[in-house]
Amino acid sequence: LSVAAFRTSRGFGLLVVPGLILSTILFVALLACVGERLGPWTGLRRSLQLTKGHRWKILGLMLLLLVPTWGSCFVGWLLSAVTSEFVGTIGEWLCTTIATAITAAVVVVTYYDLRVVDEGADIERLAVVFE
Repeated sequence: LSVAAFRTSRGFGLLVVPGLILSTILFVALLACVGERLGPWTGLRRSLQLTKGHRWKILGLMLLLLVPTWGSCFVGWLLSAVTSEFVGTIGEWLCTTIATAITAAVVVVTYYDLRVVDEGADIERLAVVFE
């Protein structure tokens, strides 16, 4: 194993893996803050509570959500190669907008499902946020 490969694997273990774990734990923190009218620290603790027992599924979902994100980068690169840099940038922006909307919808549905599974919350109780 070369020194560079060792450093790369060490960096992966020290930065990427803990980052994925933390992202999985805090996947619904923002929605917990907004949906339950909690402060930031309480929202983080609430996300920790809601995701407990479901983190492997959430990690898989997060990795699956990388596909549209990478796809938007690929579309931008492809359009830049075929047409111009400007068209590629516009195409990437449009694709990134769509990927962001998909990600936001998935996070909202995940938060709702976690609340239903853990607490049996119904849609009327969660819709109070919009009143």
